[in-house]
Formats: sequence, structure tokens, C-alpha cells
Amino acid sequence: MLSRRCVRDSCWRLPKVWRGDERTVQKMVLGFTAWPVSSETRRGMVRGALPLTASGFFVGTTVLSGLVLGGQSSDSSGAGTVAAVCFLVSLAALVLSVGLHLGIILFNRPRLLVPPSMRGDRGVWQRG
Repeated sequence: MLSRRCVRDSCWRLPKVWRGDERTVQKMVLGFTAWPVSSETRRGMVRGALPLTASGFFVGTTVLSGLVLGGQSSDSSGAGTVAAVCFLVSLAALVLSVGLHLGIILFNRPRLLVPPSMRGDRGVWQRG
């Protein structure tokens, strides 16, 4: 439930964060206070809101295609193959989006996925 709320909040607040609304950034940082991490890491989680939102979508498609795949019998036509391909693609996209989110938190890279107003921030593992 906590991660669902984080994804929902990042989806609705992402355009404001992208435009540089510092008030919205602070609200999102406060929203991540349930996580036992430092304030720099929470700000990094806000910087990575775009891949975080995408990962929420890919969790849904992975689960949905897995359910369809699990409900297929072995004698069905090509529906099981399509569901298997959708499952694997969704799972790969989920892993990629989580990896991008972690890369933004730790290194503030790739900059293309970081909101313009936050591109000057340092990642958690970068030295000042």
C-alpha cells in the first residue's frame, strides 16, 4: 500500500516537479519520510519520480500478463505465447526502470530523466 501511494503521488505530482515547483518537491520528500533513509536519499527518490512512475505501470503489466499466462492451459492456441512474451518484456522493463531509479538516487544519472531544476543536485554516492 505504501509503494502504491508513492507511485500515485509521483504520477500526479510529476508535472509540477518537472516544472521546478519546489513546494511540490518538498511535499514529495515529506511523503517519503516513512522510508528509513536520509533526507538526501528521499530527495533522490523525488528526482527519480519518472522511472518510479514507470515501474508502477510495469508492475501492473507484469502481474496482469503473469495472471493471463497462469490461466492458460497447455492446449490453447498462441495466447499463452503472447502472454509469455508480454510477461518477459514487462519484467525486463520493470527491472530497467528500477535500475534507472536507483541510478538517479545514487549518481543523479541519466540526467535526461532528472527534472531540469534538480539536475544540479549531487547523487547520494557522489562526493562534494
